[in-house]
Amino acid sequence: MTRPIRSSEPASDEFREAVRWYEARRAGLGGEFFDTVAETLARIEANPEIGTTISADGQTRRALLVKFPYQVVYRLRPTEIVIVAIAHLKRRPGTGRTEVEHRVRPTFSLEPRASVPRSDGRLARRLLAVVSRRVASFDQPKPAEFH
Repeated sequence: MTRPIRSSEPASDEFREAVRWYEARRAGLGGEFFDTVAETLARIEANPEIGTTISADGQTRRALLVKFPYQVVYRLRPTEIVIVAIAHLKRRPGTGRTEVEHRVRPTFSLEPRASVPRSDGRLARRLLAVVSRRVASFDQPKPAEFH
């Protein structure tokens, strides 16, 4: 049985800001970052123990992203996986050790309440929907190619 993934509000904010920052640097780079995070979350969901342990109890772990200097910090719980942070390695290298207690309460779910078998693409589509709704709420002008 796979555990659903839930994200804390700070992790969602960090993720959204990183996608926007990379997209501002080069068109499409934000999408590449998004895909890399989605692939990492799919790996974590498939094998929750894949990350390096960073807490004494062994329940808080981190997984490094490929191609980007970021880490996904997550906490294993009996019925779910809580994403604690999606943090830059150089700006916030200690994330996970000092902030876990403040970030473990999830604010939204990337999965439905019932755990249902699904293909790898469903997690990425759900993640995209959540981020799209949050990013759309900002009043930033859209790039010229979207007009």
